[in-house]
Amino acid sequence: MRIFLILMIVFVSSCTKPLSPEELQQKAIDANEKSANGSIKVLVASSMLLGAMNEETKDSFLSSALGNSEKVNGFFTKAGYHYYIYLPSESEAKYWIAYAWPVEYAKTGNKVFVVNETGLILYTKNEKNEYSGENNPAANSALSKGNLSQGTGNDGEKWRK
Repeated sequence: MRIFLILMIVFVSSCTKPLSPEELQQKAIDANEKSANGSIKVLVASSMLLGAMNEETKDSFLSSALGNSEKVNGFFTKAGYHYYIYLPSESEAKYWIAYAWPVEYAKTGNKVFVVNETGLILYTKNEKNEYSGENNPAANSALSKGNLSQGTGNDGEKWRK
């Protein structure tokens, strides 16, 4: 029985290969990107429940949608991504657009996510602008001809579902 157990341990340990630092980094990036995509979905669901927001309420809305995240340097941050909601100049906005981009490009994430009040979620691989940290997307970055849709946005990035 003891020999069988030792053979099993040797067999199992030989089957698992340690990950390289690059593979570990990519797994962390993948996890952060999945978290950002999920957080964007929570924003949509929350907005449908809460309705219109304004400049005074958008921070509390975003904080609670992200799990009571705190605002630092103008952005809310969760799992390697910054988040920001843009509102039109109206006092009560039923229209809005939100972005999630990496805190540090190629280290905490690569993709940028966008969503609006309709629930349309798009992302870009972030290859042209390398949105990262305080280099955040402008309100109209993902828009094309004034609308959020798949294709090349105002920022030159290709936005897709």
